[in-house]
Amino acid sequence: MIKCLNKFGEELKMIDFVELQWSRKYFECGSFVLYMAAKDYDPDVKYIQCIGRPETAMVQKVVYEEKNNGEFVTLSGFFIDKVLDWSAYTIPISTMTFTGKAEVKKKLTQWLLETVSDKYAKQGDVYEKTNWNVIGGTVNGARLSTDSDVPNELSISAELGESTGSAMRKALKSAGYTLICRPIFSAKEEPGKSLLGIELHIQKGKDLRDDVFFGEAWGNISKCEYAYDESGVYSGFLASQEIPDDFNTPNEVHGYWKDGKKVRAIHEYAFFEDNMPSGLGHCVPFKVFDANISGVEIKSSNESLIRSKMRDAAKLEMLNNYKQETISVDVLQHRFYYLKDYDLGDICTINIDSIQKEFTSRLVEVREVHSKNTVKVELVFGTPNRQTYRKVDV
Repeated sequence: MIKCLNKFGEELKMIDFVELQWSRKYFECGSFVLYMAAKDYDPDVKYIQCIGRPETAMVQKVVYEEKNNGEFVTLSGFFIDKVLDWSAYTIPISTMTFTGKAEVKKKLTQWLLETVSDKYAKQGDVYEKTNWNVIGGTVNGARLSTDSDVPNELSISAELGESTGSAMRKALKSAGYTLICRPIFSAKEEPGKSLLGIELHIQKGKDLRDDVFFGEAWGNISKCEYAYDESGVYSGFLASQEIPDDFNTPNEVHGYWKDGKKVRAIHEYAFFEDNMPSGLGHCVPFKVFDANISGVEIKSSNESLIRSKMRDAAKLEMLNNYKQETISVDVLQHRFYYLKDYDLGDICTINIDSIQKEFTSRLVEVREVHSKNTVKVELVFGTPNRQTYRKVDV
């Protein structure tokens, strides 16, 4: 059920555990918790692998407890994808868009090697090093997997202080893709060298909306939770950007007092119809925010680019105030089987007869609980797309 590895990636004796929680996430870094009797704990265990799953987890926390029924140890940590979060940008990086799978692979490799790797791992072409302004270098070599499926177009950007992992996941999420880090272990310790290298694998879930269904009619859910929340929505936005006194523009300039000083600003408006509250007609909750544009000099000749970035900032602000709709289900292994018929990242159909709703949605999280000879699986779906409800009799 699990494999235990030491710091060199060598397999150790399997732990006789009480419970394993294996939390897989499509757009975020997953994690694990392993609970066992203290007598079964092996301090040499550094990595955990759950057989049949592609992830490798790091042991980052060890807790010993004395209880009435015995002594126990709990191991926990993130999947090794977490190493991507161990480097950060010292300056913001403006949006760059790359087109064509070959170009995307090249830039992802370059990005990876120059942010988290402490050396270049030669792969195909030798890439000229550029200054990505990142503090990092946390793994002993990194490469992009040869079987990675990358998007045909990818837009990359980073905020000041943002981690490589956050920026990379953000870019991939916008295209519907995910990343998995595969370990590359070192056979011995060397001064000044990390013991862990990584192979970054990029992939996209399958569209199974016409093939995999969940609902009472299929007899494959034991519990279903659905939530819709529009209490924090805004659909209209005004982005305000301060400009210097020598910024000349034919467009309207707004003046106001700030900290005892008169400042000038330009405004950009944005409206997102799909984020309007339901049942209120043309009602537009309105929000004003400071755009704080970075990565471009605030001068007259850059006004077009500045306004484009202001509109991008408005879209990001909208996403932070987007209506929330979520579905989670406890599944039964019946009709459609986890890891055989569907997996993390796949798009499936969910039918909820009790409230007469039908959705298609991407499976963004799988929470597995392993104990003895049983495995309980909870599925968490991303933002659902509503479909015409159909009562199903199977």
